[in-house]
Amino acid sequence: MTSIDKHEQAQDKKRELHAAVRQYRKAHEREIVSELIEFLSIPNIETDRTEMRRNAEYIKSMLEKRGVIVRLFETETNPVVWGELDVPGATQTLTFYSHYDGVPVEPADWIDSHPYEPVMRSSKLDPATREPKPSPLPEHGARFDEDARIYARSASDDKGPIIGMLAALDALLASGVPLRNNLRFVFEGEEESGSEHFPEFVRKHRKMFASDAFFICDGPAYYTGAPTMWFGARGNIFAHVTVYGANVVLHAGHFTNFAPNPVERLSHLLSTMRDSDGTVKIPGFYDSVAPLGEIEANALNGVPRLEAELAGLYGFSGSLRNDQNYIESLQAPGFNVAGFQGGWAGDDARFVVPDVATASIMLMPVVGTTPDEMIDSLKAHITDQGYHVVTDDPSADERSQYSLIAKISTYWSAPASRTAMDLPVSVRIMDAVSGATEKDALFIPSIGSAIGIFSVLRDELGIPTLLVSTVNPDNFQHGPNENLRIGNLWTAIDTFAALMMMEKANSDVN
Repeated sequence: MTSIDKHEQAQDKKRELHAAVRQYRKAHEREIVSELIEFLSIPNIETDRTEMRRNAEYIKSMLEKRGVIVRLFETETNPVVWGELDVPGATQTLTFYSHYDGVPVEPADWIDSHPYEPVMRSSKLDPATREPKPSPLPEHGARFDEDARIYARSASDDKGPIIGMLAALDALLASGVPLRNNLRFVFEGEEESGSEHFPEFVRKHRKMFASDAFFICDGPAYYTGAPTMWFGARGNIFAHVTVYGANVVLHAGHFTNFAPNPVERLSHLLSTMRDSDGTVKIPGFYDSVAPLGEIEANALNGVPRLEAELAGLYGFSGSLRNDQNYIESLQAPGFNVAGFQGGWAGDDARFVVPDVATASIMLMPVVGTTPDEMIDSLKAHITDQGYHVVTDDPSADERSQYSLIAKISTYWSAPASRTAMDLPVSVRIMDAVSGATEKDALFIPSIGSAIGIFSVLRDELGIPTLLVSTVNPDNFQHGPNENLRIGNLWTAIDTFAALMMMEKANSDVN
């Protein structure tokens, strides 16, 4: 048999498997959604230890009824749920991660529903009209409309993907096709508060985490709705910059034009950090960026352009930089003024000269740039503008000695990291999911947000790591009326099943 024949035979088997997964899902839609609804009915605010344990135990029971061996690991906060499904003779191990905690809720802000009493609507809710109203689930045996949505806290972030994984496993087990990979499942319960303890848990259990590939199953798909595989993530740094005026708030009538105004000074300082075309002017900001390889550059070119649609969706005109499209902007180091405090404004405006002003700046490193380098560059730039930089509130002596003082406090949650798209395992992953879903998967070098455990897995443990995003991008994540589109749940099942059955290295088709 020629290599071409072997390839065609392998593709035929892939198509047969994809068809079997879809057939199983179509025959069990009501059961899949019902399990999701039951799961969503358990409150999951990270600080509620009792309810969080209920969630962990529920996940444990769902895994165990599918033949997965499960352990609950106690942590400083909520249990880590770990599952193992070994396959005799398998030489490849794949790990699937998600989190089961959700952000806090304000039930009064939810429209005609409660965050822990899931409801279905026939389509996306319009908050202005409060339509469509909740509707009952289809009868047993009836098909679900793919545009229908389940509304509940964590429907999309991140309980929906958990049910997608388990339904994918159900479909594979029911297909009669033997599993070819050892599967691992890990679910944490403190992701929404920053995963403070999970990275150290991973380091402590590094042998247990050893995998040929690690899939972080979280986040919204790209705006086309296609499942999206992100091979890397930017880092994240917060720098809080405080500028000082007088040591008390002063009367504006007596001190305007005489006393320094920290709001004006900080505004001017921020204006020195980015020019009118959107380029960051902090020296060295772009110097260490690692260039994308050929396969990454080609992948970017294959992502549909949606700049006009995104601007229209979110109500702005144009983009910050005309030399970058949306997806390219996510691959570049990021600079963002996240907030500004100083004085009083609007209905609360006062006749004063403020005494202090603070801006919170987000710096987002990419592969090649480190958090420490970006922080040092920011401090050097502020010093170059004539400021005396301190780390605590200035003393009286410092105030009398320096006219320009800036306090800078920083912390960072994650460095940037990326799995190379030309690795053999990356190529096998892309091959596995290609053709598995109605809208073919997108492969993108990096997502714009930070993922705390990405660099721990990829750079410390050496595990090829990817973010797999399947939920609808308009899911109201973290806000009232969070939702999951049914069609995206079906896409998740197809995607996860394809990944679970990906080929191992140097495999032959007999």
